[in-house]
Amino acid sequence: MTITRKNKKHAGFTLVELMVSLGIFLVISSAIFGLLGKSQKQFRTESQVLSSFEEARLGMDQIVRDINDAGYPPANHFSTLPTTDRYASTPVAWAPSYPGAPCVIGTAGGGTCTTPGD
Repeated sequence: MTITRKNKKHAGFTLVELMVSLGIFLVISSAIFGLLGKSQKQFRTESQVLSSFEEARLGMDQIVRDINDAGYPPANHFSTLPTTDRYASTPVAWAPSYPGAPCVIGTAGGGTCTTPGD
């Protein structure tokens, strides 16, 4: 009878096992670093776009402040119109107290109301 050795000790990994595990590690790490590079490039692009939007917003805020400091629009911009019979005394072209003839709103398209263009 032959005696088989069941007590054979495995001291470590074979060279083939080490090469396979190293290859798998390199493939995974190269994929991770590739994705990292792409995400950093995307982050830089988006941060540049964001900073340009912030600068545009700051510029628009400065323009609005300058216009408000210049006094436009006036507090009551309808009061700057001349007060003659050619212009309406209200922001709307028709008013019951329009200077000139009295105004009566009629039904079915009738009435005596006038506008500045009449």
